[in-house]
Amino acid sequence: MFPTRLRGLPVALLLALTAPIAADPAAAAPLSETALAAQRQSYLDAERALAAGDRTRMRTLSPQLRDYPLYPYLRARELGQNLATASSAEIRQFLSQWADVPAAARLRGAWLRALAEQSRWDDVIADYRPGPDPELDCLYRTALLNRDRPDVALNNFQALWLREQPLPAACDRPVQAWASQGGLTPALAWQRFAALMGARNPAAARPVQTWLEPVDQAWARLWLQVDQNPALILQAPDLQMAGSDRGAGIVTWGL
Repeated sequence: MFPTRLRGLPVALLLALTAPIAADPAAAAPLSETALAAQRQSYLDAERALAAGDRTRMRTLSPQLRDYPLYPYLRARELGQNLATASSAEIRQFLSQWADVPAAARLRGAWLRALAEQSRWDDVIADYRPGPDPELDCLYRTALLNRDRPDVALNNFQALWLREQPLPAACDRPVQAWASQGGLTPALAWQRFAALMGARNPAAARPVQTWLEPVDQAWARLWLQVDQNPALILQAPDLQMAGSDRGAGIVTWGL
């Protein structure tokens, strides 16, 4: 039913009054081929200006490209090349506006690394978002440690430790803190070493030897030797010992 004050009006007028307002046809119309060609040329000009470090020219061209599909990638490159002078507001505005664009994730990573280099730990905490990059994960954890929040910093660190991939240098401090709190047990140290060897990544496994108990360090050295010379499986006396889980694991791995 129409409101009382509208009753009696012609049907056509009622429909006109209650219909949604149409969008501006000019705004919705696709760009002409000529306009698209001009935008493409402006984009190429902007790329050249960016490569040449001509930010003035880049800023002049940017307004013409705001609705161009590749604009966020261009803007991300501009910000990434000028992290030392870009403001936090500029970076955050881009990361918010273009959150779903892959270039935003790359820019966030570069931004977090730059913040960490400057020891801007509060900004690292504010701008970090969970993701698969262990370096960024550890920078975030380091920032929390620097703000006396170890419980949050080391939460679920075991999952990161047990990934079958190298841990970057950024993880050194969180690992040390985790170990000092008793989180890094000898069993977890061997589990990581064995997982990395199982993944055929001895280079990443070697540093883990530091955290092994002496008896497991001996097994680790033997395993690394077998990696270099598989024939040792038939020669090393320790690997022939019955009932040795470590030895059996090395033999199984080497066969």
